[in-house]
Amino acid sequence: MRLNVSKNQFLPVLASCGSLARFDQLHNQFLTLASGLHPLEGKAEKRVMSSASVASDTTPVAGSTIAGAEKGLRVAGYLIDVIPAIFLGLVGLIPIAGPIMAGLLLTPYWLLRDVFGASLGKLALGMRIVRPDGQPASTAARVLRNLPLMIGPALLLIPFLGYVLGPAVAGIVVLTEGILVLTQGARLGDRIAGTVVRRR
Repeated sequence: MRLNVSKNQFLPVLASCGSLARFDQLHNQFLTLASGLHPLEGKAEKRVMSSASVASDTTPVAGSTIAGAEKGLRVAGYLIDVIPAIFLGLVGLIPIAGPIMAGLLLTPYWLLRDVFGASLGKLALGMRIVRPDGQPASTAARVLRNLPLMIGPALLLIPFLGYVLGPAVAGIVVLTEGILVLTQGARLGDRIAGTVVRRR
């Protein structure tokens, strides 16, 4: 809001100024000060700033969508890793010695699947094993993270009793690890080894 002030309103004080030039000087100074008073502009700026802050608060977080995609990729990568395990597990169909032979093949397969930085499924989908700070994980950490997954196959090495315990324990471990990945984004093996799975 601007103040419109004319010289006619100041004619009564003209005589006290001594001269018209002095009056003009005072009049111009007053208009300069009056033109700087815009209280409505300050309120408008506050409204604009508040609207911007509300818009930023309601902006969707892109990280949640990315996190959901990463979880899906991890599940897909695991399913790809299961394919070779199925073929190796067919050895278990051989009578008597078959389950022990399957344990001998499947235990190192699951334990060492990430030893070179990523399993077959992770390589196919562009993922890798790293530390939380983004640096490459050590070989020991890449092996340690798969320790829970090798428990079931390792039980197959126990004659007769392991034939029952192995598949049961393996199913429980896979179910637990899957729930942890989908709900928390990290399975038990990652927590033990201090690793994370990220896109390349």
